[in-house]
Amino acid sequence: MSDPAPEQLYWKEPGLPFDSQAEVHVPEGGRGEDGKVLPPPDNVLLMILDPKRCDYLRLGDNFRQVDVVNDDNDDCWSAQQITP
Repeated sequence: MSDPAPEQLYWKEPGLPFDSQAEVHVPEGGRGEDGKVLPPPDNVLLMILDPKRCDYLRLGDNFRQVDVVNDDNDDCWSAQQITP
């Protein structure tokens, strides 16, 4: 992760009004007195997902696409548009 990403874990409570007129658009927090990024708080869990299939459905225009990892190459996906 880049430094700004874990800093977001220390922002104020989500849902509070955002002050777009503030000079600094990144809220304070996430760095120690030495200026280094703090480790993630205890209530944060990092998960790494390795999907093999993705089914995308968009009801607004009746679009559905299924993407599947090829059996012989995990880096190669095939996509097929199907009936929703």
